[in-house]
Amino acid sequence: MLTLADFRGLRVAGTLPLTSVGIIAKLSGALADAGVALLPIATHDTDHFFIPDSDLERARAALQSAGHSVTSVTQARLAPAQVACHPCATCPLEEPRSGSEPMSLRVLALAGVLPVSGPRLPYVANPACPFECCQYGRWTARVSLRVRPRIRELRDVAFTIAAGDSFTALEGEVWVNRPGLVMVQRRIPIYEGEGAQTMLAPGARLLLLDYLGEGGWNAWTRGRRVGTNQEDWGDSLVQVVRWPDFEWWVHVRTLDGRTGWILVTDSRSPEDSVLPVDGADGCG
Repeated sequence: MLTLADFRGLRVAGTLPLTSVGIIAKLSGALADAGVALLPIATHDTDHFFIPDSDLERARAALQSAGHSVTSVTQARLAPAQVACHPCATCPLEEPRSGSEPMSLRVLALAGVLPVSGPRLPYVANPACPFECCQYGRWTARVSLRVRPRIRELRDVAFTIAAGDSFTALEGEVWVNRPGLVMVQRRIPIYEGEGAQTMLAPGARLLLLDYLGEGGWNAWTRGRRVGTNQEDWGDSLVQVVRWPDFEWWVHVRTLDGRTGWILVTDSRSPEDSVLPVDGADGCG
């Protein structure tokens, strides 16, 4: 299990009468207007929402502007089992008003997190050349490059390749430290073995792994690796919560036979960054 500790839970305080109407619609509407992605979960007693932790203050402001109160609840006040399963069952309830009067709810911002199934981290794509027209072979350094004796070794420097020097890029690996996260808002296709296509329903989550180029990604959902393409996302079919945190390492050999590893980029994708070498892009 991969725990996404940057998700925060919101819970409607107390126990809601089974006859209550429109609570999820009221709260999710306020969050949607503020551009906050959410995963609603309804239980027998009350309603929960999971949102990105980075959007917590925006969600708090949106709910308060809509007439609701938001109270923070620390994990010290809730047992771990309560946080994950059924927290704060005895919290006081501010009853929804009936008729045409505005509905005002007390919402608790919980310290719990949302666990989702994911790949073992760091996820390693090997071999990998992570963009369209990516190629290994003869490269030339644009800037001075520190060559490490081992992959992901940032403390020691084996030697330096000077700007303007040529060398051979032998192979590369992409190490994903934290997957990206895409929340599906309307049905989108995903691709599995031999190009088989299935549809991913609204509310599903895609964990982005390594970038393949031309909008294509290896991703993770439903407990397995799949393919997805940004061209299928449209303008409003998904919400990108975050891009992956990854490193592209390349095994190199100099003209005099020395070998080592260089960290080429650690941004979202090489296409969005200025590469420190010439020769990696076969399209020029």
